[in-house]
Amino acid sequence: LTMIGTSTNLQVNDFLSQRKQATFGFLEPGYVGLPVGAVVVTIMVLISDWFLPKNKGGLFRELREKGDDLVTALEVTPDSRFVGKRVLDLLVACQVPTSSLLKIRRPLHPATHQAQPERVGAAPDANLNQRKGAGEGAVAVADGHAALEVDEVDEVGLDSRGLILASLEAEVHPGLLQEEGITEVFPVPPEEVAQAGDILLLSMSRDEVVEALGRWNSVGGGVRVSAVHASDLVSSGSEFVEVVLGPNCPIVGQPISRGGQLFESVYRTCLVAVRPRPSKGSQPEDASEAAGGKPVSTSSHPRASGTFAPGDTAMVVAPLGAELPKSDFFMITRVGRVQPPRKLYDFVPLVLFVTGLCLAATETVDMLIVAFVLLLVFIAGGWVKASDYAKVIDWRLLVLIGASTGMSEAMARSGLSKELAAILKSVDLPDRWMLGLLFTVMVIVTEVVTNNAAVALGLPIALDLAKSMNLKSHKPLTMAVMLGASVGFAMPMGYATHLMVMGPGGYTVKDFLKFGIVIDVLWIIGITAIMPSIYPLE
Repeated sequence: LTMIGTSTNLQVNDFLSQRKQATFGFLEPGYVGLPVGAVVVTIMVLISDWFLPKNKGGLFRELREKGDDLVTALEVTPDSRFVGKRVLDLLVACQVPTSSLLKIRRPLHPATHQAQPERVGAAPDANLNQRKGAGEGAVAVADGHAALEVDEVDEVGLDSRGLILASLEAEVHPGLLQEEGITEVFPVPPEEVAQAGDILLLSMSRDEVVEALGRWNSVGGGVRVSAVHASDLVSSGSEFVEVVLGPNCPIVGQPISRGGQLFESVYRTCLVAVRPRPSKGSQPEDASEAAGGKPVSTSSHPRASGTFAPGDTAMVVAPLGAELPKSDFFMITRVGRVQPPRKLYDFVPLVLFVTGLCLAATETVDMLIVAFVLLLVFIAGGWVKASDYAKVIDWRLLVLIGASTGMSEAMARSGLSKELAAILKSVDLPDRWMLGLLFTVMVIVTEVVTNNAAVALGLPIALDLAKSMNLKSHKPLTMAVMLGASVGFAMPMGYATHLMVMGPGGYTVKDFLKFGIVIDVLWIIGITAIMPSIYPLE
């Protein structure tokens, strides 16, 4: 809608300015983009039920619906031989990955359990099979750490190893283990010592923990396993954060199986689950991975043993208010954070921004001057730290725009753009359809390369094509290039925002193709129909 809506708009004006051609005003993209966009959005809303997949959602939704398969609690009983020893040593002895440890819930005054579940001397495999037959939504909790009305209790014990499982058929409530008199150790230091009554929260399913303990032949008693819902991980001092990895993230390229260690060492957060960016043919609903690298859903993801890639979505537990580097992620989404009270002073930046926008839109003040003045005012007012600007500026994008401008200039000077324009002109279409053809070509190019590269390729061709068509103004064709470079919806690689929603939304390449091609076609029809009315082809 405006010239600052996307970097390609600024790239177009910069190229036209260097070529001593008429540039676009601040609001000119909206002359065409607003009516066409309004029609396309309306049609999208009407047809979305037929094209968009059902029951897709991000890791927050999976956390809510499958939370009891994501986290398990391992309690250190008062008689455990590991009391007074390192927590990590306990996990190693249990053959549980140390990277799966999320946090520790510690009673301030450990109490002895008044009632112990009856031990059942059944074989491990048999007990596991019995538990798998329990009803949907079964939740296991450590006795004495939840006040729930129990309809049915199915207790399973491994007498020879001191392992007790108590599963309760009950509704899961957030804050299940967040009682008065309990403190948290988060993040857990490497030298942390286990105490009686400690509840270790692990990013593993209960069956995985049971299987690991089943291979442990020297337990000697003193541990209690229970399944809790993942929503119980957050407390007054922590929150869930969903992040979409960007290309600058240092974790990209590292093994998914080491995700827990990587997130803890780089960001001081605990990794709960990972949804690798869906590849062609994969099923994102089965794509969640535990921090230890093992699948938590019914089937494993094809990239479970692979590496992190841009577009992968991760769910982490972070200290409340912890700031993650914005340059490392496409998107950072927090849940459960209580916003501090707003003061009137906090709205001053919004007023200043709107004022600057109006000055730039009316061309009263140059847009570059407005941007620099606002930058200095925001720093002086304490709304933004000077160091934050260096973090949020995408230097790679600036280099890409500069390189694209050079490529455009090279195409113009070498005569390549004239040759390509002549090829398009040789199709011998009416002017309206020629504009539609150029817009279609730009949309296709944007689907396979970056939008900045598409503009660099299309602008010289548009200028030469306008000359060969004897048009008085280049604006109809250069506007088609500018909008076409922002209208590629059929491939997730066409735009960074596509990758931002692909992981959290659980979409696949097939989903983008089905719905995106329809949107692309609607834009092509709209631009071909409306553009000549706004910018006459004379």
